[in-house]
Amino acid sequence: MNTLIRAIAAVCVAAATVRAGQISPERQVQFRSVDFIESVIEVHNFGETAIALDGWRFCTHNNEQSLRYSLQAALNGMAIGPGDSLYVHMNSDAPPGPDHLNLADLGQFAIPFHRGPYALGLYWPNGGTLLFPDPDDMVDHVQWSVDGRDNARADERSQIAVNAGLWTAEDEWMVTSDRTLGWTLIPEGTMLHGPDDFDVHEPPGCNTADYAEPFGVLDSADINAFVTLFVANDQAADIDGDALFSLADIVAFLTTYTGGCP
Repeated sequence: MNTLIRAIAAVCVAAATVRAGQISPERQVQFRSVDFIESVIEVHNFGETAIALDGWRFCTHNNEQSLRYSLQAALNGMAIGPGDSLYVHMNSDAPPGPDHLNLADLGQFAIPFHRGPYALGLYWPNGGTLLFPDPDDMVDHVQWSVDGRDNARADERSQIAVNAGLWTAEDEWMVTSDRTLGWTLIPEGTMLHGPDDFDVHEPPGCNTADYAEPFGVLDSADINAFVTLFVANDQAADIDGDALFSLADIVAFLTTYTGGCP
């Protein structure tokens, strides 16, 4: 069903793109990455035109708050050049420079800013008055949630993003965990995005026996993962690197597992 929805949405967006000739320059300004460790949001201009940000606003939602808007004039006088990025520092600890913005200067965002559920929206006045419920005024949208679970509060504007051709489905979320480091948008120059269009960064395991979440902890999930990989002759289970799946790999796994995480 999700594949069908995505295909239909892609066709609709393609048709709209043909009618317009190309993706509008404004909609090439997109959320490119989020760093959960430093609490930084990156907004990037993938287009070839500098975009003035007068009247542009953020709208954010999480499981505790929804419809949190940045100030109407917060981005007035700013522009984002082709190939350039703006960075929103959610801890208001931005370094000097016009490309780094503090949350304290922008207005309201859904707080706390966390690994999900959380949704980010970016809007522009579209040549007139900005109307948040209007799909034509939405520039970009992205949403993520721990284990991809849907959330009725955080998805307050998700259907508008679907109607705008910016997101695949209201109940589709980028899958994060309680240890996710951040995420990065993979395709560049496209307008319709969904969970599969993002590289979600997870911390590495504590050792070669740490196969499964939660990483940093050795438990039965790691044992089950190793057994599954070993039976399938998956290279990830070839711990000693001899291209054979033998007792030596089992011994190596058990030795590392019983040694525990540092």
